[in-house]
Parts: sequence; C-alpha cells; structure tokens
Amino acid sequence: MNHRLPLIQKSLTDLRRHTPEAFLEAREKHTAFLVTDRGQAAGVIVDPESWDMLNRRLDLLEKIALGMQDVAEGRLTPHENVKAEFTKWL
Repeated sequence: MNHRLPLIQKSLTDLRRHTPEAFLEAREKHTAFLVTDRGQAAGVIVDPESWDMLNRRLDLLEKIALGMQDVAEGRLTPHENVKAEFTKWL
C-alpha cells in the first residue's frame, strides 16, 4: 500500500510565475512540490490535509518505535497484571 504524495519538482522562478496554479494543484490533487533554487532543494509545498496526514503517520511511527524500545529494554507488563488492573476499574 503506497501512500506517498506525488512529488513534482518546480523551480523557484517557475513557482513565482505560477503561484496560484501550484497551490490550487497541491490542494485539489494532493500533490507536493519540491521547490528548487539554482538546482538545489529549497522547500516543499504541500496541502494542509496531506500535511496533517503526514504528521499523524509520523506520530504513530514514533509511538511504535518507543514501544519497540520498551520491549527491547524489558519494560513490559504481563497480560495478567494488566487484566487485573482493568478489572479493578470495572
């Protein structure tokens, strides 16, 4: 399952000439633009919905990594202990 945003390279000069069109395309087609200045990456334009989605995924990946680190370092709670705690709450 591929959830990558399409990435189109645009020069800063081209972006200056076609700013409204670029932002409209980013918003409507969920396309990201890699903006270059003299052939070097200078920035990225992405629509707000895609930005939020990327941040939610990053948050999830960070939580998974922290959980994996807990497992690797032995910071675990046995299932029976968790079950007993939940039983107290109910």
